[in-house]
Amino acid sequence: MATKIAFVCWAWVDLQNKRVIFYDGLCVLCSSLIRLIIRKDKKEGFWYSSLQSQMATDVLKTQLRLSELPDSIVYLRGGKVYYYSDAVIQIFRDLGGWFRMMIIFSLVPAFLRNMIYKWIARIRYRIFGKRDRCFVPDEKTRSRVLE
Repeated sequence: MATKIAFVCWAWVDLQNKRVIFYDGLCVLCSSLIRLIIRKDKKEGFWYSSLQSQMATDVLKTQLRLSELPDSIVYLRGGKVYYYSDAVIQIFRDLGGWFRMMIIFSLVPAFLRNMIYKWIARIRYRIFGKRDRCFVPDEKTRSRVLE
């Protein structure tokens, strides 16, 4: 057990210097967003982990002390954690290019943005569908997938 704790601590220290997107790998909408980010991430600066992975459980529950795993995108950048609409806005900001314009949504009060985000999250499986297994990125991107 000590090895696992040491690994989690090492992983956490290592992850604090990375930009990691934790996403619902079964959600078609979330997986589509991740595919878009992978295509547009020319600098290959993002790392990915599905919420269904052991890495997500170890990092989010153990290191961040969350009582349960969130069912929405979580963005870890520079040791800071973003949830809900803030996560999406910060991801697009860091993606650069025209996507930076998404930062304009920061002007909308967070409670309103998050209310809309949570509503979409609640109905996403009904509208967009649910996969039988987690989305698996292409071979080139797999080196940046944390499992």
